[in-house]
Amino acid sequence: MAFNGYLVKAYNNTVLDRYLVEKGYEVTPDQRQDQDSYRDGLGELHRQVLPKVATTLKLTTLDGLTLEQVTAFQTAVESGRLNVQERKVRLTYWNSETRDYCTDIFYMPDMTFKVKRIESGTLIHESMTFTFIGYGATR
Repeated sequence: MAFNGYLVKAYNNTVLDRYLVEKGYEVTPDQRQDQDSYRDGLGELHRQVLPKVATTLKLTTLDGLTLEQVTAFQTAVESGRLNVQERKVRLTYWNSETRDYCTDIFYMPDMTFKVKRIESGTLIHESMTFTFIGYGATR
């Protein structure tokens, strides 16, 4: 598949790129996962690589987003919510390793919201980084 001009899209088809700072998209795609890998007495590595891979996305928002813009970003992300308690969401993203778009399931660790100031009756936020950690997918 060809690159379609966006990096990450929410389940409701909102392209999240518009909320991101330049260089605000970081992906570590298709991380191999090991189980009980070890080095023997000679120092040789013995690996048991699991069949599923996990991707980590880090999205850093623009500085100065209003409360309404942050809410729109969150609402878009939450459109792919599969489990509220786990903060489990579905996102489509550009996978630089496969040079294709992938749709995976992620969880969002605790988020830190930075308020810069109050202006004209709304909150103005500092740049924030949202992390999404993949549950594991088969490629």
